[in-house]
Amino acid sequence: MNFIFADDSEQSNPTREGMKPLIGLGGVHISAEQIGDIEYEINELCSRYGFPDGEEFKWSPSRNTHMHDNIQGEMRVKFYNELFEISLNYNTTAIVVASDNDCRFADDSSTSHDEDVTTIFLERANQLFNSFKRNGAVIIDKPGGGHKQEKELVSKCLETLEKGTDYVKFDHIPLPVMTADSQHIRLL
Repeated sequence: MNFIFADDSEQSNPTREGMKPLIGLGGVHISAEQIGDIEYEINELCSRYGFPDGEEFKWSPSRNTHMHDNIQGEMRVKFYNELFEISLNYNTTAIVVASDNDCRFADDSSTSHDEDVTTIFLERANQLFNSFKRNGAVIIDKPGGGHKQEKELVSKCLETLEKGTDYVKFDHIPLPVMTADSQHIRLL
């Protein structure tokens, strides 16, 4: 079995004149046999950089977090380079889907850009599992909106997996999308 650990969709704010807002979803693929080892190495890396137990690392860390306050500039670049080196050692594969909020949906059945990037992400995950000729599971970070939003996300993903899309029959994702707290699984 293969796994993809994904972070839920995030809305970007335009940072430059003319740059439009994007919404994206990204994740990493890893084989089941390697999950424990890579999670252990990532936790060791975080310990070396002084992360408190359960504190996440993020591209844009929130204020008053260890990463925001203590891992900046060249040190942050070094941290990410070490993280990428660990990932390379385990042959991880990244999947990233981004959408311009001003463009039409890629999947005609989508009702929002969040839903659209999630559907496209699931298509890519199924294709990746197919390329390995193995089934897989997708684990997504719990959404920030609480239990109701989490239930809606899982239900919508299950509906997508069951009905498929115009382009993909989901024949390599036999389980519903699962959620987990990224404070407990650093792979998220």
